[in-house]
Amino acid sequence: MDGTGLSLIKCFENLEDPRVDRTKLHKLIDIIVMAICALVAARISPKEFRAGFAIWTKELAGIFTNEVIAIDGQTMRGAKRTGQGKSPIHIISAWAVGLRLVLAWAYEYDHSQIPPFPHSAVK
Repeated sequence: MDGTGLSLIKCFENLEDPRVDRTKLHKLIDIIVMAICALVAARISPKEFRAGFAIWTKELAGIFTNEVIAIDGQTMRGAKRTGQGKSPIHIISAWAVGLRLVLAWAYEYDHSQIPPFPHSAVK
């Protein structure tokens, strides 16, 4: 390599998109970048990732003026741990509707003990 580097867009520009046109909500390159980020994130400590993510969402606070934040909670179907006497996983998330961005999420096995969101993420 000569040190100039190639952008991801350049490296994948000739990749054929197999999806049907009417189902393309996101650009293929965006999906590829997210997949690469997921591979890298798999090697990062979840605690460190969550801390960094909280800092990033706090920095985004300025663009949330007049933004609708939806709070959603759900129980994962089929996630009951049979034979262990424990309830299934419960997830709650905060979603910036207009920006289509998850601001924060948390999960717990006992829905009465779901930890609160970091204040910086949902103010």
